[in-house]
Amino acid sequence: MNGGGKLAVDVVATNVKAVGVTKPNEWEADNVAYGYLTEAGYNPGAPAAVWQRVIDKIGQGGSKGLFDDLLNPSTHPGEKERRDNYAKKLTEYSNNKVSVNAATGEISINGKPYMKPAAVANMSGLERSYLVAGNLAAAYHSNQSLEQAWNDNGIIRFGGFSIVQPCGADAAADDLIQVLNAIK
Repeated sequence: MNGGGKLAVDVVATNVKAVGVTKPNEWEADNVAYGYLTEAGYNPGAPAAVWQRVIDKIGQGGSKGLFDDLLNPSTHPGEKERRDNYAKKLTEYSNNKVSVNAATGEISINGKPYMKPAAVANMSGLERSYLVAGNLAAAYHSNQSLEQAWNDNGIIRFGGFSIVQPCGADAAADDLIQVLNAIK
C-alpha cells in the first residue's frame, strides 16, 4: 500500500475507534444528566426544548454520505436523536401519560390531543410544546391526586404545577382547562 492509502486507512481507523468510544459515552452523559435535572426539580421537557431550539436555529443539515461518515464521523449523537431521546424520557417520566408529536408539536395526554402551542417571540411552537409537556409530565410524575385544572390569572395550574400561560395564538386558557379536565 502506498503512503496515501496507508494514511487514509489510518484516518478511517482512528475515526471509527473514536466514534465507538465517544458516542456511547455521550448517550450515557445525556441520560445521567436527565436524572440530575429532574431530581433537582427542573422542567423535564427542557432538554428536548433545548435541542429543538438548536434544530430550529441551525437546521438539521443535509445527510452525509458514506465517504463523509468514514472520513469525518460524528462522535456525538445528532440534534434530532438527542431531542427524541429526551422526549422519550419526558414521556417515561410522566408515567407514560404525556407525549409530543415531533412533527406537529401536538401534545397528547393519555393518547388524546391536548394542545399544539403556537410560536411566540423567538420560540418555536415545537420548543414550547416540550416545555408545556414537561410541566404536565412533572404533574403526572408527582403521583399525587390530580385535582381539576384551574385558571390562575391566565396561567393554567394543575396538580400544584404551572402548566402554561397561553399566548395570543393558543387556544384560550378556559378552553384548554376544559380539555385537560376531560382527558386527565
